[in-house]
Amino acid sequence: MPVWFRRKPGFNVLVSLQKPFFVLIFLFIGCDKPSNNLAVLAKVENAELLEKDLSSDPTNSKTKIDQLVNQWVSDEILFNSAVKSGFNNDIDLNFSSKKYARKLVGQRYLKTVVGRDLAVSSDEVVEYYKNNLDSFKRTKKEAKVYHLFTDNKKEALEIVRVLGVKGKKQEKNELFVKRGIHPVVVRSGSVLPELEKTLFLKTSKKRLWGPIKSRFGYHILFVLERYESGSVIILEEVYDEVFQRVFQQKFALKSLHVLDSLRNHTPYVIN
Repeated sequence: MPVWFRRKPGFNVLVSLQKPFFVLIFLFIGCDKPSNNLAVLAKVENAELLEKDLSSDPTNSKTKIDQLVNQWVSDEILFNSAVKSGFNNDIDLNFSSKKYARKLVGQRYLKTVVGRDLAVSSDEVVEYYKNNLDSFKRTKKEAKVYHLFTDNKKEALEIVRVLGVKGKKQEKNELFVKRGIHPVVVRSGSVLPELEKTLFLKTSKKRLWGPIKSRFGYHILFVLERYESGSVIILEEVYDEVFQRVFQQKFALKSLHVLDSLRNHTPYVIN
């Protein structure tokens, strides 16, 4: 996997042997066995997380499921530790838990009722975008690029040849299909120093760069576009974000209307 963004490593297997309790957790995500809704994804002491507990959303990626599993593990470990320390008998905590449960049920009801017929049109998205252009200005330089990576210098030089002027169109297509390459937009300050220099510090309009050596291997960059800080991001690239903004605005407004209607039809007294 190409490594060029600064990121913290993740963990898929957790083992804890620290007192006062012993925890051994096995995560089976990524196994080649047939899917089974009763498959155990993780276990903390006597508690088990089954695959069916996470299968309600079919759009969950493996990475997302990994995150959900690890979050469940952390929650279970904290809960077990709290119980063993007597926190589950805390009167204030029990009261807070009941209070939170009532609020959670009410919020879920409101979310269901409000979201039932809520829709956002493309015209609403366009109108919001035009009226809020300042919020879609870039705060740093950005670039849209193809990024290819290999730890083999000979292979890197071959990639440069294929992407260069001497490379044939069929060779280019085969290279992109083989490697599953898609353009990505990167921001200044988010890439390796070696790539930062090429993408954002050099003034040359050259499009093909590489091989660029880093501690991970060899990088090849093909620059499609460069964007200056302060330039406005086109609607196509932020459509989903604008859609969500409009949806949240309409949701908040409709929530107030629904709540006002409920208050008007429900007897209550405020002293």
